[in-house]
Amino acid sequence: MKIMNLPLIFLFYVLLLQSLSAQNKTILLKPDAEVIEIPDYKINKHKNVRENNIAGSNDITLKNNKPLHLLNYRRFGKFNINFGFFGQDVMVQFFVAPANMKIKAIGFMVYDDQGADNANVSVRLIRANWSKERLQNIDAPKQMGYYPAVDTFNNADYFGEFASGNWVDFTNGVYPLPPWTNHVNPDSNTFHYDLWSDSLKGFPVKPVVIDPDEKVYQWIETNELDYEPYVAKGEIFGVVLIHEGVSLEEDRIGFYATEKSNGIYGWKYYENGRQTREKPGWWARKYLWDFAVMGEIMSKEFLEIERFTQLQTSITTEPRKVELTLKTLGHVQVDNLVSKVNLVYKVGDGELQKIPMRKTAFNTYSAEIPGQNPSKETKVYYYCEVIDKEDFIITSDGVSYSIFVPQNKILKIFHGMDGRGYPEDYYFGHDDFEYFTVIEVPADIWTYGPVDSQLVNNYETIFEFATREPLFYHKEVIRKWLGEKRRGYFLAGQDWLGKENGYKDSTFQPGDFEYDILGIEHYYNNVSYTGSYGQKLPSLIFSLQGTKLGGALYDLFNENGPTDSLTYDPVYELGIDNWMDAFDVVNTRGVEVFMTTETRGIGGIPRAEIKPCGVLREFSNDSKVAFMAFDPLAINSRPDYYWYGFSATAPQVRFL
Repeated sequence: MKIMNLPLIFLFYVLLLQSLSAQNKTILLKPDAEVIEIPDYKINKHKNVRENNIAGSNDITLKNNKPLHLLNYRRFGKFNINFGFFGQDVMVQFFVAPANMKIKAIGFMVYDDQGADNANVSVRLIRANWSKERLQNIDAPKQMGYYPAVDTFNNADYFGEFASGNWVDFTNGVYPLPPWTNHVNPDSNTFHYDLWSDSLKGFPVKPVVIDPDEKVYQWIETNELDYEPYVAKGEIFGVVLIHEGVSLEEDRIGFYATEKSNGIYGWKYYENGRQTREKPGWWARKYLWDFAVMGEIMSKEFLEIERFTQLQTSITTEPRKVELTLKTLGHVQVDNLVSKVNLVYKVGDGELQKIPMRKTAFNTYSAEIPGQNPSKETKVYYYCEVIDKEDFIITSDGVSYSIFVPQNKILKIFHGMDGRGYPEDYYFGHDDFEYFTVIEVPADIWTYGPVDSQLVNNYETIFEFATREPLFYHKEVIRKWLGEKRRGYFLAGQDWLGKENGYKDSTFQPGDFEYDILGIEHYYNNVSYTGSYGQKLPSLIFSLQGTKLGGALYDLFNENGPTDSLTYDPVYELGIDNWMDAFDVVNTRGVEVFMTTETRGIGGIPRAEIKPCGVLREFSNDSKVAFMAFDPLAINSRPDYYWYGFSATAPQVRFL
């Protein structure tokens, strides 16, 4: 019986905000552009996903961990009204940008989520071309208008994106157009109102009620759609919530609201009409809704960090160079905007240190983090800050790296994994499934990027697992390392051959790493695939009798149940599709095939052949190299299940 272990993904976010200077405090941005200092927001991790969104709070996590700036209406009224909306209704709360901002997140506070059992809401942002005064001076509540459309509801459209005709005005010409257009015909509109959406669709979220005493928001990070919108100082924009339900008078969802008048009133689109026998359409309401925006203050000309050096963990104790490149979205040269540029860093729990960055090229600045003493616990945190001539502070992402200290003679390299948990801890297993133990292998673990000669020279044996696909290649580093003395290198991954060769069958020549080191002359891409199916199925494999890395598995397999099939099954064991490769080996001494597979297809065409998929090569200096064109942990059997990849007979354990 197999005991399942879920993958453990450890997400580490650098937290620097508590140590920032007084200049860098978070500020509350009032709609009238007055700026009030408040304490820095802590950054906590809250998961925002499309279908089962977990409520966030004022303490929002963003991937760059910068100081954030909150824009809402809470200080202008007590939000104690449960304001509801129903299927296909839309709510818009307008704000004035008090400064140039990059919008990082959108928030709302849910009063009643009973209707969310059947329907999500979706969120987007729009621009308005009305003035603040025009929006505030409406004698609300007032019916404004709608766009005719052809649909399955009430033949009406809210923003005119699917309209079948011109805007229908209910104000007798007082407000002939809505705030997001400059033409009665939506097809002739030239005002770019769409600020943030998924191709004019909202980002779907499941509303969740939060304890009102906590006064927290549910957040959606704008980079969920891979871009973060900008608004300029004084620009009017709206947070839009759309009820995605299809029952027009059911599935009520409520949001906190107030009738205070300090801000800009919200607008609501009623799909089924606000009152009985009323046409669908927009109303200006005399309410503020408890929606919010988190933003990053930008400089006057939208000065922005284009790129900066993100240092990886390394064995080096030398000073490390960080470069920063700036750009502007305005018309003023970067040099005319910048006052100071600093590299800010700290070591472990130490104090923040600032190093002035020197201009070294066009819009590029540079400084060095001092070298650190080697220690397993040494971690360096750093970011860059740019102070413009108006004293705005722009900060880069927070980044960390460690000083890696070799401690053992074995190194395990994992591509795209944390190095701990499942599957990383299970490559060196034991046959006793009753106790399900793991052999403790004294090894160092590397998950930080490419390795170099300075690092690998500390090891006698290296295991490299590219389970999904390789993130980098170490061909020349490993070639040099193997040639210096007796060493062992085990490499496995179902796309290691394919990724660099465009996932096409390829032939290798003398001089190629694959030919000289792995002993491979030709490889066949994705032999589990017929050209139309196969990636969800196991592949039939054969461990070869009497071979150094396959013989023990062959013996155990025949002892357990010779009527079973030995399979490579990554869908079951690893949760990934089967894209295993196969190959032909070099015809030379010291090359031993220890495992083969029955192909399902070659060149994308159905074709069943027996091809090598695991090879061991021994060199004259007694160095040994093993390569498997798939992940050995996913070896099992059927119909009687046995997890051979987690056993003492697995090829990687025999190599060890």
